[in-house]
Order: sequence, then C-alpha cells, then structure tokens
Amino acid sequence: MKRRNSIILIALIIIGLIAIAFVQFQNNSKVSDIISDEAKWDALDSLSAAAQMKVVILHDGTIARYVSEDEDTYTCSIQDTFTVSKEAARVELWSASEGKGIVYLKETGARPSYSEPDTVASIVLDLVYEEGCVPETYTCLGLNDGWYKIVMGDTPAYIEAQYVNWDAIDSF
Repeated sequence: MKRRNSIILIALIIIGLIAIAFVQFQNNSKVSDIISDEAKWDALDSLSAAAQMKVVILHDGTIARYVSEDEDTYTCSIQDTFTVSKEAARVELWSASEGKGIVYLKETGARPSYSEPDTVASIVLDLVYEEGCVPETYTCLGLNDGWYKIVMGDTPAYIEAQYVNWDAIDSF
C-alpha cells in the first residue's frame, strides 16, 4: 500500500511539474506571438507616441524625460539615463495639446503639411523622412481634432496626427 501511495504521489508531482512547464510555455508563446505580429507592434508603437509626458527641466535649461524619483533625486533620460538632484530641477507635465514637444514622421517617405487643418487647404511644405536617416523633427504648437500644428522655420503648418509621432523632447 505504501508503495502504491508513493507511486501516486510521484505521479502527481510529475503531473504538477508538467502543468507548470505548460503554463510557462504558454506565457512565453504569448510573448513571441506579440513580438512576431507586426500589427501588435504598431499598436505598441502608437501607445509609445502618447501626447503627454512628464519632463525634468534642469536649472541650466536642459529638458529630459522623467523616469522616476526618490526622496532626493529625479531619474531622467535623454539618450542615456541619469539622476539629478531635486534641488537642481523641476518636473512638468508637457502635452501636445498645449503646444509642447516635437513631432516627426512615423514612416519613411513624404507627407504634406497644410496651411489649415484640412486636406483641401494649400500645401505649405512636404515633411520628409528619408530611409536610413534620422527623421526631421518639427516643433509642436498644438494638437486639435486629429491635427498637429507645427512650425517649420518661421512657417506654421498642420499635419494629420495619424502620420506623426509626438515626443516631449528631441533626442535624435
């Protein structure tokens, strides 16, 4: 009887280990499904192109992305992550709708910008993102009804929001 109970216990342990391995496999499989599915990556990319972000503004005028904070410091990033004393900086919430940050084309190619937020308005200039190059960035003056108001040189223009990403800082 003891031997039978031991065999049953060992069998249950093995079944439990197989179940745990199966769950782990399923979780890893879900991650690989996300990574391999371009449409899902596009959705993640659109989430990363939010229209507001906390920034850390250092006393010398440097603007960085807010990452986190502790009692005495802010952790922030531009291209690299660094910390700065809270005494040497402040945090602000920047948003596209308030005319903060920059925009850049999502994909290579050219997109027209318009004199008004309407595709029948006159074209001011084409925004261009050349393959193999860093995208050009344009100062954001606002976001309203699916259109970004930008400035190119001294010329204001409008671009449809679906074709550009917004970021609080230009780190290209």
